Amino acid sequence: MLNHLFTIIAVIETWETTLNAMHFHIPGYTILSVPRSNDNKCKGGGVALYVRDDIKFDVRNDLCLFGNNSFECVFIETCTPSRQKYIVGCIYRPPD
Repeated sequence: MLNHLFTIIAVIETWETTLNAMHFHIPGYTILSVPRSNDNKCKGGGVALYVRDDIKFDVRNDLCLFGNNSFECVFIETCTPSRQKYIVGCIYRPPD
Protein backbone atom coordinates (compact mmCIF):
# COMPACT_ATOMS: atom_id res chain seq x y z
CA MET A 1 0.00 0.00 0.00
CA LEU A 2 3.04 2.27 0.33
CA ASN A 3 4.85 3.74 -2.62
CA HIS A 4 8.19 3.24 -0.88
CA LEU A 5 10.57 0.29 -0.93
CA PHE A 6 12.29 0.08 2.42
CA THR A 7 15.94 -0.95 2.31
CA ILE A 8 15.59 -3.46 5.18
CA ILE A 9 12.54 -4.59 7.14
CA ALA A 10 12.93 -6.37 10.49
CA VAL A 11 10.15 -8.62 11.78
CA ILE A 12 9.75 -10.43 15.09
CA GLU A 13 7.20 -13.10 16.06
CA THR A 14 7.10 -14.51 12.53
CA TRP A 15 5.60 -17.82 13.67
CA GLU A 16 7.25 -19.33 10.59
CA THR A 17 7.24 -23.11 10.20
CA THR A 18 8.10 -25.45 7.33
CA LEU A 19 4.37 -25.61 6.58
CA ASN A 20 3.80 -21.86 6.14
CA ALA A 21 7.22 -20.60 4.90
CA MET A 22 5.94 -20.01 1.36
CA HIS A 23 3.61 -17.28 2.66
CA PHE A 24 6.49 -15.09 3.86
CA HIS A 25 7.80 -13.97 0.46
CA ILE A 26 7.64 -10.24 -0.38
CA PRO A 27 8.38 -9.46 -4.05
CA GLY A 28 11.59 -7.44 -4.42
CA TYR A 29 13.11 -8.69 -1.16
CA THR A 30 15.39 -11.49 0.01
CA ILE A 31 14.23 -12.99 3.30
CA LEU A 32 16.62 -14.14 6.00
CA SER A 33 14.47 -16.03 8.45
CA VAL A 34 15.33 -17.72 11.72
CA PRO A 35 12.26 -19.62 12.90
CA ARG A 36 11.97 -20.71 16.51
CA SER A 37 13.87 -23.94 17.02
CA ASN A 38 11.94 -27.17 17.43
CA ASP A 39 13.63 -27.68 20.83
CA ASN A 40 11.57 -24.86 22.25
CA LYS A 41 8.10 -26.10 23.21
CA CYS A 42 6.56 -22.62 22.99
CA LYS A 43 4.59 -21.49 19.96
CA GLY A 44 5.34 -18.32 18.05
CA GLY A 45 8.67 -16.57 17.99
CA GLY A 46 11.05 -16.32 15.11
CA VAL A 47 12.82 -13.36 13.52
CA ALA A 48 13.36 -12.23 9.94
CA LEU A 49 15.06 -9.56 7.90
CA TYR A 50 13.75 -8.62 4.48
CA VAL A 51 16.58 -7.07 2.43
CA ARG A 52 15.78 -5.25 -0.79
CA ASP A 53 17.05 -7.29 -3.76
CA ASP A 54 19.49 -4.61 -4.95
CA ILE A 55 21.34 -4.49 -1.61
CA LYS A 56 24.48 -6.62 -1.26
CA PHE A 57 25.03 -8.08 2.19
CA ASP A 58 26.75 -10.79 4.19
CA VAL A 59 25.02 -12.81 6.89
CA ARG A 60 26.76 -12.36 10.26
CA ASN A 61 26.01 -15.57 12.17
CA ASP A 62 29.01 -14.80 14.40
CA LEU A 63 26.99 -12.05 16.09
CA CYS A 64 24.29 -14.43 17.38
CA LEU A 65 26.15 -15.36 20.53
CA PHE A 66 23.18 -15.76 22.86
CA GLY A 67 23.14 -19.13 24.58
CA ASN A 68 20.44 -21.46 25.83
CA ASN A 69 17.74 -20.23 23.41
CA SER A 70 17.16 -17.06 25.45
CA PHE A 71 17.16 -14.88 22.30
CA GLU A 72 16.34 -15.31 18.63
CA CYS A 73 18.37 -13.19 16.23
CA VAL A 74 19.58 -12.56 12.69
CA PHE A 75 22.31 -10.09 11.62
CA ILE A 76 23.68 -8.84 8.31
CA GLU A 77 26.51 -6.53 7.26
CA THR A 78 26.02 -4.25 4.28
CA CYS A 79 28.16 -1.60 2.65
CA THR A 80 27.10 1.73 1.14
CA PRO A 81 28.46 2.95 -2.21
CA SER A 82 30.86 5.16 -0.21
CA ARG A 83 32.18 1.99 1.48
CA GLN A 84 30.66 2.75 4.88
CA LYS A 85 29.69 -0.52 6.58
CA TYR A 86 26.50 -1.07 8.54
CA ILE A 87 25.44 -3.98 10.69
CA VAL A 88 21.71 -4.50 10.94
CA GLY A 89 20.05 -7.04 13.20
CA CYS A 90 16.76 -8.23 14.51
CA ILE A 91 16.67 -9.62 18.05
CA TYR A 92 13.71 -11.06 19.92
CA ARG A 93 13.63 -12.10 23.55
CA PRO A 94 10.51 -14.04 24.53
CA PRO A 95 8.74 -12.50 27.55
CA ASP A 96 9.35 -15.41 29.91
